[in-house]
Amino acid sequence: MCQAGEKDILGLPPAAGHGKHRAVMKMESPFSADKQEQNKTAPGREAGEAEVVAALADALASGQVENVVIFFRSEPGTCAFVGALLADERLAVQLGLAVLFEELAALDPLLAAEAVPVLSRQLHNPLDRIRGDAASLLGTIRSPEALAALAPLVHDPSPQVAEIVHDILGQHGD
Repeated sequence: MCQAGEKDILGLPPAAGHGKHRAVMKMESPFSADKQEQNKTAPGREAGEAEVVAALADALASGQVENVVIFFRSEPGTCAFVGALLADERLAVQLGLAVLFEELAALDPLLAAEAVPVLSRQLHNPLDRIRGDAASLLGTIRSPEALAALAPLVHDPSPQVAEIVHDILGQHGD
């Protein structure tokens, strides 16, 4: 169990709703001293969803995908944050998500597949970029459920999204 003031690999205190306790990694924080100061919370206070999403996005943006992979693998339910991460407009975050899911699909396909429901909901997002990014991540996951969720987007109003889906489904022989 985390002691008061302890932080995990992302520099956050224990999060509500993430298992019985957040795993405290004995590693250097991926954040600068300034970022650690911003993320400080009162002893015993749990990190909220917004703090976790911000920390994940910042770690992805700064190229610390390895730490995010460790975090996803050690924290049950972390895939629920993928929808919020897709909303981040920073290209580095989107590239980091792509690398994250390539790693998860290779290391822990069942964990990667936990993101399918969240990503499937994003296929209805009004923003073409988010629909396209969600489709790409589902293509990376490659589970039958992930690929089935893509089928309706073959006729997406955005030619770019439709092309992404055609490419993914074509690669998988569907």
